[in-house]
Amino acid sequence: MGVTDCHVHINPVWEMRPEVRALFGNVLPEDHRIAYQTDAPGFLAYLDRCGVDRAVLVNYVSPDVIGYTEKANDFVSEYVRADPEREALAKAAVDLSAVTEHPAPADS
Repeated sequence: MGVTDCHVHINPVWEMRPEVRALFGNVLPEDHRIAYQTDAPGFLAYLDRCGVDRAVLVNYVSPDVIGYTEKANDFVSEYVRADPEREALAKAAVDLSAVTEHPAPADS
């Protein structure tokens, strides 16, 4: 069966609102982040180097908060076609623009 990474964000980052994208600027160099967003075979090679057999790609529509429109769903659907056996798709049909705050964490 092997290793499956169950939460990988593959999104059209060029649709991201500039102020949101700036928040990620100190995490990874720009070229590294964009490379995997536009190169499905390169991402699969990266998974190979990491010993990961499959990835579940996660995306969402959030035009007002993040900037992703319905085009994000089309984008990731096309991306998965590089190798459907290794890249599964988890699309969230949720518009996050209506979310104004996170719920308080439950007491443990």
